[in-house]
Amino acid sequence: TLADGRVLPADTYGRAIESLQRELGVPMLVGEEARVGLRAESGDGGIRLRWRDRYNSVYLVEGGRTSPLRYDKLRLTPFGEVMPYIHLVPRLQEALLDFAATGMSFDLATGTAPTVFSVRLRDGGTLRAVTPICFESTVAGVCRELVYHGGERRADLIVNVTNDGWFGGSRLARLQHLQAARWRSLELGTPTLRAANTGICAVIDATGKVTAWGVDGAPGAAERDGVLVADVKIPSGATLYARVGDGPAWATLAGAGVLVVWAGWARPREKRRAKKGAAGLLSIFTGSKRMAKRGSMVMREVRQQAVEFGGEVFAGEDVPRIGGVFLGEDAVDFECCR
Repeated sequence: TLADGRVLPADTYGRAIESLQRELGVPMLVGEEARVGLRAESGDGGIRLRWRDRYNSVYLVEGGRTSPLRYDKLRLTPFGEVMPYIHLVPRLQEALLDFAATGMSFDLATGTAPTVFSVRLRDGGTLRAVTPICFESTVAGVCRELVYHGGERRADLIVNVTNDGWFGGSRLARLQHLQAARWRSLELGTPTLRAANTGICAVIDATGKVTAWGVDGAPGAAERDGVLVADVKIPSGATLYARVGDGPAWATLAGAGVLVVWAGWARPREKRRAKKGAAGLLSIFTGSKRMAKRGSMVMREVRQQAVEFGGEVFAGEDVPRIGGVFLGEDAVDFECCR
């Protein structure tokens, strides 16, 4: 129902898109909601539409018809389409929405399949395209899953459809979103076509370089109606990240964790060794003092006995050694009963 009270058929928008595509003769990838299990229920308030699942999706329109194949968004936008972890407790999510986001509805379902669209080209060839939606262009793992499977390429082109209206009036945020798309092209060695409502449309080659942006006649423009036309070179090789993914990064993180744990375990052990060594040195020092004291007592006894027997005690290296008492590094030589 329009603002002026007119009622249009439910398929008005879909028919208009199909008619436009037929007129242009160019395949179109279009973003739209998908409702699974759609039904009409009547009640006191009239007829209401109900459904089992609702998705944020992309459809392929070619030959004047909408393909039954669609892509459903695999990674929903945090706090825009889903509340991370909180959505696992529906009552808690509803309470938070009622408190801070009245009117919002986080009822989107998560897609399950990394759909690849086969688009027919004018020369008779076929182009394989994948369509990460909006926020998904910032998630490297999702884009890799779409473009590659088992290390083998399954798509030749990334088509990122996005609405950057949630950035408000910030051009910097729109540029940052574009920058994220450039990284995905570089990581995967795959060009990206970016169609951004209220954002910056762009063509990005397989090296992450922006070859065209904005709209024709207004390079770099954002929030502008228009068309952007550019040539795109289709790649053939695969990058290292495309083949191995995040494995090396996770291995590095795990290694860093092991080093942290080892450092935390080894440091107290070294402290214990240091304390034990200090205690040993103290024991040796104490023992040396005891030995010196005992040696002094022995010497007094020897001197006393020598005097009783009319002898003398001589100390020094020039006296013939008949016996001796050794105290650590010192030695006392004596001749008894002389």
